[in-house]
Amino acid sequence: MIKAKQSLSIVILFLYVGGFVYQALFHNTYNILFVDERIIIDDIYNQWFLFDRYNRFEMLEDGILKQILIFIIEFIYGGDLRYGRIWSNLYSLLIGPFVLISNSFVITAARILNIIIFLGLLAITKLFVHKKDSMFFLI
Repeated sequence: MIKAKQSLSIVILFLYVGGFVYQALFHNTYNILFVDERIIIDDIYNQWFLFDRYNRFEMLEDGILKQILIFIIEFIYGGDLRYGRIWSNLYSLLIGPFVLISNSFVITAARILNIIIFLGLLAITKLFVHKKDSMFFLI
């Protein structure tokens, strides 16, 4: 009975993660993002498109210094703080350079990072949490 439960849970986990991978690779346009995904993607765009939306540096001419200052200020102050500054900056630093490739690639990379984090949490749960508390830990 225990082997059947383990096998069933592995199949369900595989289908669950497989659905996320399919969505990450084939449904990666901005207009179909969930609200939580838009928060992260918007933070990445705000930081990497180097647009001074609050005119903090209007006294500087457009140049490399202005772009560096915009990047630093957006990294320190910018973005949506619902999930915290560290979370937003993690995504901005790891996924942000993909802005240079395409919008759909940024979305795909952010979703794949989410999948990796989810699988990491599963591994941490399996290795370090007692079996009776594992489901509570994941929730």
